[in-house]
Amino acid sequence: MARKRTEQDEVLEALDQLVEALSEGIDRMEFALDLASAMRERRLDGETHADIEVGMKGPGLQELIANHVLAVQSEASRLRRAWARTLRSEGLTVQEIGELFGVSHQRVSFLLNRDAGEPR
Repeated sequence: MARKRTEQDEVLEALDQLVEALSEGIDRMEFALDLASAMRERRLDGETHADIEVGMKGPGLQELIANHVLAVQSEASRLRRAWARTLRSEGLTVQEIGELFGVSHQRVSFLLNRDAGEPR
């Protein structure tokens, strides 16, 4: 039976944001894949790396990948902090959360004490 959302669910909101970042990332990574393949073909055709980079239109491959990684990393961090706070409020100990996350209890304490709106 599906549960109705009657209160703010920080983890669900963080999951929504992560899903959005991952979905947007699919388009970016498909474009990056096409770009990397085209760059590879140009190199196999004998072009220099410098000529390939200079001839690029739009964002470069490194920029596309870096932006994707940063976006996903940011949302994944937000989710991890929200999850830690929620699990703690549901009665799990810091040690139990650490075991679930595969990190030390010190890392969990850091996540719990970090401001939810603070940028990484």
